[in-house]
Amino acid sequence: MDMKLIEEAITKQEPVKIQLVNGDIYAGWLVYGFNYNYINLDTGFSTLTIAKESIKIISYVFD
Repeated sequence: MDMKLIEEAITKQEPVKIQLVNGDIYAGWLVYGFNYNYINLDTGFSTLTIAKESIKIISYVFD
């Protein structure tokens, strides 16, 4: 997983897309969290807490 991309996306507030190991795909904005093992994704409808080890691919929505 690209930790630099995660920090950059939080700072710039650029939307990201995340594919999990189980195949689920989510898109939204990363927000700060207090636990290093998880990230928080604001989808616009709710905030999801995702374990970092369950992330297969993370990238910007607009590449």
